Amino acid sequence: IQRAPPKGIYVQDIEFPFEEDTKLAWQNQAARQASGAKSREAFDEAYFKQWAQWFWLPLKWTKESYPTVRVGLYGVQPFHRSISPDAAQNDGTHKSDWRLWKYIEPYVDFYVASIYVFYDRPDAVLYMAANVEENYLRTRSVGEKPLYAYEWLRFHGANGALKGKELPSYLVEAMAIVPYFSGAKGVVLWGYEPQVKTGTQQPYEQLPLFVRSLSRVGALSKKLARGRLLIDRPAHEIWKAQEALIRKVMVDEDECIVMAINPWQSDDRRTTYPVQCGQLNAQISIDGRHTTLAVLDRRGLQIY
Repeated sequence: IQRAPPKGIYVQDIEFPFEEDTKLAWQNQAARQASGAKSREAFDEAYFKQWAQWFWLPLKWTKESYPTVRVGLYGVQPFHRSISPDAAQNDGTHKSDWRLWKYIEPYVDFYVASIYVFYDRPDAVLYMAANVEENYLRTRSVGEKPLYAYEWLRFHGANGALKGKELPSYLVEAMAIVPYFSGAKGVVLWGYEPQVKTGTQQPYEQLPLFVRSLSRVGALSKKLARGRLLIDRPAHEIWKAQEALIRKVMVDEDECIVMAINPWQSDDRRTTYPVQCGQLNAQISIDGRHTTLAVLDRRGLQIY
């Protein structure tokens, strides 16, 4: 019996720590000797190249076994997540991110940006946008592979006070929409549900809202697929300034899609902002912390 080749997406989850400070690694005599490098600069390159192999080898083996599937990596990212707008976006660990990733790059068919939420505060919305956006912008220099955002409708376990609790509605809505206006082509919803075992809470209470929000994007998917994302200001700058996040996807010269959210304002407040897409102009309103989604064309603004 001849079976059809497997199709679909394979994601290798490879997560382990290693010393990212090559100054400290250089001081390790065994590591220095193993590298065969004669200079600190040569050691730096050899160090990241060797560590990268631990990540790309399983990807290579997967492709060899299943050449028709698309393969990606969860763990290291082209841009390691930043949870503070005060941390410079391209220093420290973020410089080393790409030095490692450039060796992994040939073995992936898509990119992964993890945007699990840690805190119940407005920053979380800009945290999502900034981390997807930074990964998207870094990877455009090497090709057009799609980027997918990994999400969970609960708070990350690193926050002991909120660990495992479901996200509030404004974050759920943003999680379903914001990635598509930050460079992502899709989202991946993780489904670990600790409360199912204990029976302390009905699981997936926020899932219906997530699906409804995702369907709003789905209604515009064909337009988004052929559109061009416009990034007027980096998300981390908007985050630091605590301003509304407004992103546009230019479909053509006569039509664009607009996403707007102001997580800093109260739920009972409405604000209006000017929007310009090429020769198109309009005013877009944001109610509370909801995510506004609209199409702007010659007829005006149509809300979705």
